[in-house]
Amino acid sequence: MNFNGSVNFNGGVQNLGGTNKVTQTNYYFDAALRGELETRIAALRTVHPDPATAEREIPILEEAVRRPSLENRGRVDTALERLATNAGNTRTALEAVAAIGALVAAHWPG
Repeated sequence: MNFNGSVNFNGGVQNLGGTNKVTQTNYYFDAALRGELETRIAALRTVHPDPATAEREIPILEEAVRRPSLENRGRVDTALERLATNAGNTRTALEAVAAIGALVAAHWPG
């Protein structure tokens, strides 16, 4: 195949002439796990004693649930650590952080 001029590809993974290797990895959570994570995150938002920390870190968790990846796993771990550190002695917030952490550890790639 010969091309004269510009060639544009929009979207998707392209493999031209079988000369390049294409690998794509998709991660996803089943509906039950995703629902449980979303419920725990919503509970954490209502019980966390530091609203500023919660509003900064919880969107990271929500985005990661929508798009699980190895990169987002690191962000989740960091966000959970910050949320736990700023929860003080608030048992319900710490329990929510621990529950999310356990679900992530058990089901997240990497």
